[in-house]
Amino acid sequence: MIVTLRARIILLFAALLVGIGLFNRVAFLVHLGLAATIWIGLEWALFRFRADSFTRNISATRDIRDRQGSARILWHDRPYQVATMVRCEPNLRLLPPTLATIYDLHPMGTEAGKQESSGTTIAIGKRHNCDLQYQFTTKTIGSVHFPGLRCILFDPHGFFQAERFVPLSDSLRVLPLSQRLRTAATIRKPRNAMPPPGIHSNAKAGAGSELLEIRDYVPGDPPRSIAWKVSARRDALMTKQFESEVPVRCQMFVDMSSATRIGYPGPCMANRLIEVATSVSNLLTSNRDAVGLSIFDGKDVHLAKPSASQRARLQMMDMLATNIEQPLEPVGAPVGALLRPAFDIVRIRYPDAVHYVQNVSYGWFPRMPKRRLRDGMASVLANHYGLDELSMGELAVDHEVMSYWLQRFISDHQVPYVGPRYDKKGHYLFDDSHKIEQLSKLLTHATTRARDSELFLIFAELCDADYDLTPLTAAIRLAAARQHRVVVLCAWPDGVELAKTQVRLESVLAEPSLGIERLVESRQRSGAYDRLRSELGKLRAPVAVATEKRAIPLIASELEIVRSGRAMA
Repeated sequence: MIVTLRARIILLFAALLVGIGLFNRVAFLVHLGLAATIWIGLEWALFRFRADSFTRNISATRDIRDRQGSARILWHDRPYQVATMVRCEPNLRLLPPTLATIYDLHPMGTEAGKQESSGTTIAIGKRHNCDLQYQFTTKTIGSVHFPGLRCILFDPHGFFQAERFVPLSDSLRVLPLSQRLRTAATIRKPRNAMPPPGIHSNAKAGAGSELLEIRDYVPGDPPRSIAWKVSARRDALMTKQFESEVPVRCQMFVDMSSATRIGYPGPCMANRLIEVATSVSNLLTSNRDAVGLSIFDGKDVHLAKPSASQRARLQMMDMLATNIEQPLEPVGAPVGALLRPAFDIVRIRYPDAVHYVQNVSYGWFPRMPKRRLRDGMASVLANHYGLDELSMGELAVDHEVMSYWLQRFISDHQVPYVGPRYDKKGHYLFDDSHKIEQLSKLLTHATTRARDSELFLIFAELCDADYDLTPLTAAIRLAAARQHRVVVLCAWPDGVELAKTQVRLESVLAEPSLGIERLVESRQRSGAYDRLRSELGKLRAPVAVATEKRAIPLIASELEIVRSGRAMA
């Protein structure tokens, strides 16, 4: 609970009156000072009673709606309306009311509408119902979590202030939306616009309905394939060769390592990868082609068999949404960068536990020493996760253990990672070289089990560190040797431009407003991207950035090559 400056001034003035009255033996001043002190004490007792019983006397319900009514599954980048009904039942109605400003905390990964407020002020000394209505737009894929209500209590005189948190947890799934694409497949041969499921012409000998060529008769050819009129004209047996009608199959490999999910819930590189993968799967299933999914990182692999049904496509979208919201693996981040964000969570979500962090009111010392803040957060973490006294002492002295539990605490409360990405030596903290081996094994396995010519799409973060791409190039070379097409889309962070030319240090220092870190990161990523294009270009594997406009058209053009049969020419 915070004692405001107004109450402190009154208490100081009352103490001066008592001191002057005792020194000059003026009873009136002594009585006046004692009366002011007793008044402040009674107001404090009443406010403390209201604040302690506030969470027991309040209840709330939340309803998320769209144009069609209540929604339990949300779509990415769509606006939604939230209506929260708050009911307050007082325990003693005869006492003067205490005021409370109630806010419905916005979930991470959403953007509130313009001039939208989720707060209102009510009097908690009497029965009161209020509605909190606001609009938000989902900016992330996976899920959004509504934590609850943040309540700021204050008395009518402005002497005291306290914060309480009312849990009102609600979690909703957010699925990606696909873009509508128009390719050559939608306008070619309008009379045959709806072929049988998964059937497309391929320039390879088979038993289709389209004539491919006429060749000399070979013993063993079926008699029904003999072209009798051509044979009569040439005085030799000729055989009709037909096109092969095969389904177009595509396998997507999506990188869900920690490097692509930095910043979740919120804008992160994995969001764009999922958007592109969803658009491609929608394009394939609309033509009734089979599409499969492989989600990988340095440790785990999640597979979905190729299918052309809409149900399988929705299951793939749900798999992507489930994997993107997995917590990040703790890294060796410094403790000093994580203390303040963790304390902000404690101050809002667990206001009763603030006394573990600071032994006096928060208003007296708004800036605490870092050592005192660390000891207090060690107590909070030990109580929150049920650690013993030995672990609590280890938190106070061991930097690695404290960094691990702070990152876990921040991740469990759906707050984006706020620590640095590079250590003091300049090494990338989220470097995961094992994902290259996982990707190579998945691509090799898909190549050995492929049918005819297939399209392999790789959505991965390959420009964040200097990886050894030898296993990946070997797997791509094997796929190309078996007449498969491979396309690589590199994850790219928002706000970092792809430098067409190499950025010099002089230009970085000349434009400090652009941010030196952003310019240096752009230079490093652009150099890694150029090396990747040069190395994979030798294998005829096109490489693009997922944030570029030409990413999806590039995939569509490669899909047309596979569908037309030119991949096997």
